[in-house]
Amino acid sequence: MLKQTKVFVEDIQLGMYVSQLDRPWVETPFLFQGFYINSPREIEQLGQYCEYVYIDEEQSRTTVSPKRVLAAPATKLAKPESVQRLNTPRDLGDFRQQLNTAIKVHENTKLFITRVMHDIRLGKNVDIKQAKQLVSELAENVVKNPTALLWLTQLKNKDEYTSLHSLNVCVLSLFFGRSLNLPEEQLHTLGLGALLHDVGKLKVPTEVLNKPGRLSTEEFGVMKQHTVFGYELMKNRGELSNNALDIIIQHHERLDGSGYPYNLGHGQISHFSKLVSIVDVYDAITSKRVYHEETTPFNALNDIYKHREKEFDANLVEQFIKCLGIYPIGSLVELNTGQVGVVVFFSEKSHLSPTIMLILDEQKTPYHQFRYVNLGSTVWEKHNQKPEIKRIADPAEFGLDLADIIFKESLHLAFGW
Repeated sequence: MLKQTKVFVEDIQLGMYVSQLDRPWVETPFLFQGFYINSPREIEQLGQYCEYVYIDEEQSRTTVSPKRVLAAPATKLAKPESVQRLNTPRDLGDFRQQLNTAIKVHENTKLFITRVMHDIRLGKNVDIKQAKQLVSELAENVVKNPTALLWLTQLKNKDEYTSLHSLNVCVLSLFFGRSLNLPEEQLHTLGLGALLHDVGKLKVPTEVLNKPGRLSTEEFGVMKQHTVFGYELMKNRGELSNNALDIIIQHHERLDGSGYPYNLGHGQISHFSKLVSIVDVYDAITSKRVYHEETTPFNALNDIYKHREKEFDANLVEQFIKCLGIYPIGSLVELNTGQVGVVVFFSEKSHLSPTIMLILDEQKTPYHQFRYVNLGSTVWEKHNQKPEIKRIADPAEFGLDLADIIFKESLHLAFGW
């Protein structure tokens, strides 16, 4: 478990690892969020800006035993100030706190979906009451911990695709709906339909669902029936609203009538179904499957944008891109310094200058320990070369398994593992 100790600056010792300050990092000249104390000069600099800092005992190279120690405060999650405001992190310390909470609700929902998959295959009913409760928790976390939940949607595993995809589509749909200022009741309806949108796939034969190659015409016909299977399964329970049921049966319909199962047109597809169809495609093509490799978030958004008006609602596509930002969380980017890293979070005010987790240094050599840099910090105004994103990169270019990197770093950040 992560052990952080609150230490007065004058009691800091060489070798300690500073993980959090008593103020936002952007208000200080420290370039990286999290660093070792390697010289008395660094302690002196800290003293100019901070009264105390938080020391990560696990990462420190020396025993943390200062003369005066104050226990780190319990994690408190800020409430949104208004319906428009999302609680985006101010710094890495905020993100760690949000991640700790988000991981728990994320894992609980994943376990629920896994159990649903098992129960349906055995002919049992879905626990709709628990599904509603989990969606309620996810919706609450979308307000409190939106960045952390989006970060966790990057934990993709082709062997768990069905469960993770359902969870990711739910989280992304809630985040999208929240950015559109949907009222709470509609947000819960949207989330419930998104969580259960692929429940009918559990009635599709496994050999068709997990076929590594292209489906035959007959097999694709069977696959297309998953929307009908899911609709009938949930409708018979009588516990879902018509809006949630529409998502289940309509999320593969397209505006030009080329979708399935009923080739519906623009005016026949519900608003929530149009929304979820965009999210569904986005998560699907950014995931590694048994029959195709994943694409980058940037390329996925670009591909969806090309199909606006024809297949997807143009206004919703543009709103979705605005919602995720030009550099979506989880994107691999190369900086003008030559360093390569992953977009971790950004402030609500600026999506163009996010905080980056640096993976590779200027020579493209992996860092032994990842470093975090806030591109939006005012401290860069005093430097000759401000680090900026040069381009979106493909993980395959550098042989990186981003899902594995993000998984391990998430556990380390949240729990110190």
